[in-house]
Amino acid sequence: MPQLTLPDVRFHASYLDAVREFTEAGLDPAVLESGEIGPYGRTWREPAGFASFVLELGGHIGYVVRPGARRRGHATAMLAAALPVCRQLGIARALVTCDAGNTASRKVIEANGGEFEDRRGIKLRYWIRTGN
Repeated sequence: MPQLTLPDVRFHASYLDAVREFTEAGLDPAVLESGEIGPYGRTWREPAGFASFVLELGGHIGYVVRPGARRRGHATAMLAAALPVCRQLGIARALVTCDAGNTASRKVIEANGGEFEDRRGIKLRYWIRTGN
């Protein structure tokens, strides 16, 4: 069963394996980086660089499912597991975005109660009530 965990250096090998899987599937592995790898772009493949990268992750809900594990409900479960954490942090409504062409992610957000706000460029914006 999938489990929500904090980013940790112990997942480095799995992360690299996921990058390889995205690349082999012809998909852009940059989605794993959430646009946050910036200063670690040249070092995250090495353990020390990855450790620095992990320390900087967080602050929003993000989820990615490697190609070999898709269509099993993992993304829906990950987002559902993140919402109580937001609630504990005092976030009454969580903002979750996805690319307009990403139908699977849109369905995940909507399955978790996402209420469409608007489209900004290629991004669709949804708000999800966390229970506060």
